[in-house]
Amino acid sequence: MTFIQDAARVSGGQISAHVIENTLESINKTVDKDLVVLQKDANFIFSTLGGVHEQTKNTVELLKRWHFIDNAPSLMSLCILTIENLKLDLPEEYVKALLLASVLGEIENNNPYHNNIHFKKVLLQTIRMIVMHNDIYAGTKKILGDKDIALLLIAACIHDLGHDGKGNTVKGIFKQGHLEAQSIDMSEPYLKYSGLDDKKILEYLRVMLLCTDTSPLGDPVNLMNQMKSAYRFHFLGEDEKAHTLNLDPEISLLQSDKKLTIMSIILHEADIATSAGMSYEVTKYETSIFIQELKDDDAHPQQIIAFLNQVCQRKFLSNTGQRLYSANLARIYTLAEEDFKNGNHAFPKPEHSDFLIAYGAGNTDSSSSKTIN
Repeated sequence: MTFIQDAARVSGGQISAHVIENTLESINKTVDKDLVVLQKDANFIFSTLGGVHEQTKNTVELLKRWHFIDNAPSLMSLCILTIENLKLDLPEEYVKALLLASVLGEIENNNPYHNNIHFKKVLLQTIRMIVMHNDIYAGTKKILGDKDIALLLIAACIHDLGHDGKGNTVKGIFKQGHLEAQSIDMSEPYLKYSGLDDKKILEYLRVMLLCTDTSPLGDPVNLMNQMKSAYRFHFLGEDEKAHTLNLDPEISLLQSDKKLTIMSIILHEADIATSAGMSYEVTKYETSIFIQELKDDDAHPQQIIAFLNQVCQRKFLSNTGQRLYSANLARIYTLAEEDFKNGNHAFPKPEHSDFLIAYGAGNTDSSSSKTIN
């Protein structure tokens, strides 16, 4: 990992070399153990066998262990495991960039929601979506190649780098894609140092990250919704309704690039999957920590309904997202509606959520006393 230590001092880097080196040192202490644990607990994510219901159950249990036992594996270990299990044949610059991105994503961030474990959840869901996508589209041109997969993993690792928990309103002025652009701007000097300096590749990463911007909520022309329009245009027959999408210049590549559109929707749906596509207990917990970050307040069923309506439009759009998450989202929405009609009562504080308490009650490991927000 000498190249990462060298990269820490790259010209134009916005992150202290000392911070990167300390982060790498911390990762190196656990990466071997993390790989052993992941081989035992998480190998199911590389297979589509067993059905979606079993996949969901196993994923929820994995997330509980990550939170409750305070031993979420490093992004690096997840990336290494993915390279091995998917047998990715990657040029050296892609491997270096991916490992470096996995270190950047581990730089300490203690926001209630947009924190280090959020990066790990998004990477986990990205891997699940990649595996399912390539299973659905095996033998077709829609399949994701090894380099495509590596870029998606890199994007997941850095997608909220430097997030301050305050959203895209800066000094009272809304700046579309502000935090998302900041993430790629912070990452770019390090990725270039790794050899991933092709202008088109960096533009791919920028577009993918920008398309995770869901603000302003419910606005049909926010970057996420424009990306969804591109997906419908390319893959759901809406090209017959219009010849041009009139996209924001920063994501205009989506007008002509079908592969980038697929990758962008995978990253976006992976970003929201833990909140919208697992179980009601998980969604309540995710909503609680998001609201805590947003305004230090209690979360309510009404906010889940608003999220599923405004961000998700009550569905996952991609065929992959539908296969993995749509039935779960439908149940979550129904349960939130029932709770809303029964009084819209506040959920417990995150540390007392059903998601964590149920697991803790049945956990016999006496060392498992901490939670991660």
